[in-house]
Amino acid sequence: MDMRLEPIGPQALWEETFQKLGRSAPMQRADENDMAYLRRVARVGRKYIPSGEEIARVAFDYTMPDAVVPKFSEMMRERVEANLRRTDNLDPRDPSYRVVHVTDDFSLPARRVVRINAPSSMPLYSADRRSMGQIFR
Repeated sequence: MDMRLEPIGPQALWEETFQKLGRSAPMQRADENDMAYLRRVARVGRKYIPSGEEIARVAFDYTMPDAVVPKFSEMMRERVEANLRRTDNLDPRDPSYRVVHVTDDFSLPARRVVRINAPSSMPLYSADRRSMGQIFR
């Protein structure tokens, strides 16, 4: 019997986002209530967004009223998800990254099919209508 513990409550909200970052959401401490946990995990999430974003300037500490913590924590989580694929904020000298150039293959000219042969070398399709007319006589 295989048993796994899955996160519940506020940790479950952030777990999916942290999985996309290649890590797990921080565990909720035994002496930490839900609002304190959401504040702490939002501060961790701040590391994954650019400092110029408006939500990055929000102080997720004891001065934030408990009534607005879930809303602002969700806003932070949404911004972390939105910035998952950004590359302009990465250090190009970091050896743990490699440069990948993505090209649009659909912009290349296509090849025109002139003839498709069956294994017995009988053409199944030919661009020449005259030779196709002789097959079906």
